[in-house]
Amino acid sequence: MDRLQELAVMQAAAQAGSFVLAAQRLGMSQASVTRAVASLERRLGVPVFDRSTAQVRLTDAGVEFLEHARRISETLDQAGAAALAGLPQARGAITVSAPMGLAAAGLGPVLIAFAAAYPRVDVRCRFHECPKETPDAAADVVLRLSKDRGSPVERVVGRAWRTTAATAAYLDRHGVPKSLKDLSRHRLIDVRTQSSESVWRAMESPRLELVSQVWADSDEAALDACTAGMGLARVWSYDVIRSDLREVLPRYRETPVNIVLHARHSEPWHPAQLFAGLAHEILARQAFPTAAAHKPRK
Repeated sequence: MDRLQELAVMQAAAQAGSFVLAAQRLGMSQASVTRAVASLERRLGVPVFDRSTAQVRLTDAGVEFLEHARRISETLDQAGAAALAGLPQARGAITVSAPMGLAAAGLGPVLIAFAAAYPRVDVRCRFHECPKETPDAAADVVLRLSKDRGSPVERVVGRAWRTTAATAAYLDRHGVPKSLKDLSRHRLIDVRTQSSESVWRAMESPRLELVSQVWADSDEAALDACTAGMGLARVWSYDVIRSDLREVLPRYRETPVNIVLHARHSEPWHPAQLFAGLAHEILARQAFPTAAAHKPRK
């Protein structure tokens, strides 16, 4: 890990007051964050964090070092802005691919900001109804769900998981399920395609078989049925937020997967890279929850 990356880790840990939260915000493992801080401290010869309390805090040396580093960073930003002023303005067209739910949950602010910053770049959106594990081969920028932990060419901007939800009106009429057995008294909405099994399968057991009464051929169709008050659905965590649904049985959330962002063009000033950089900054900061919001099944 280079010195700029170590500095970024230190800044994130100082802001979060926790190595765990810093790792989640940066899309890194806690071990990587700990190693980065240890490497920085070895090079400086002094500790930069006080670890004696539950919340990590900067030492006096850490505060002084971070202040100097911020001044250097501001100087680099000013130099970069001056250099960019002499570059030709980005232009052309890019295609952005994303699941419809992810796009609705977070891409709006990105598209608005990008259009304002790069008015000569046309953005063509290709949204699909079901999340795909494999990237869209024809797109320049891909936002997708992935079980992988990211790679040098993919940026992790958040995490998502399936959970059970319904409208407040439906729950008022039919009651809130407190256990898996209670699901047998509710109307269940399922998502089934030719290549997928029931989204309720993970909650079944030899003693419990769940039977769905409403069937949809995509996540968006199932979400529409759920928001219309037709029953309980297994929806994505970001759909709960954007659709004002109420989550039930939070103990049975599925294992989180990463929301990753990938640009196919490696040139730093290519419109696809510019879009990916802006999207990463906005999405990681405000759109999607991190693993800290996930409560694993017990």
